[in-house]
Amino acid sequence: MRFLPAGVDFSHQNPHNPATMQPIPNKFDGRADQRDYRFSLVKRQNNVCLFEKTYKSGGPVKFYEVVRLLPVPEKTFPSGKTYPAHEAMPNPSQWGEAGWTPTDLADAHTVFNRWVEEDSRLVPA
Repeated sequence: MRFLPAGVDFSHQNPHNPATMQPIPNKFDGRADQRDYRFSLVKRQNNVCLFEKTYKSGGPVKFYEVVRLLPVPEKTFPSGKTYPAHEAMPNPSQWGEAGWTPTDLADAHTVFNRWVEEDSRLVPA
């Protein structure tokens, strides 16, 4: 099962509306189960990203995550508050298909390159 339109550069287009989609920031603090971490973009191609993940409290330990970003359409809640269309990290239930935590930076680059190659083969001619 694919969670994304693989190989398609949708990164700044909302699939439900031609309005601009907010790209994921190059640096951001994790939320929910990732709240103790800070993410920094190492490299990106289309919807495939390689992030370095570090503890917000500092320290020498670094982790890496390779993800296929998910497009999230604009949503208006009953309160009237509207959240714009944006890119998002995959949910924990999508890990393995749309997200991976490699053991080191070399492995992270290997996974990133493999996913970019896989996605490029899925683009219709």
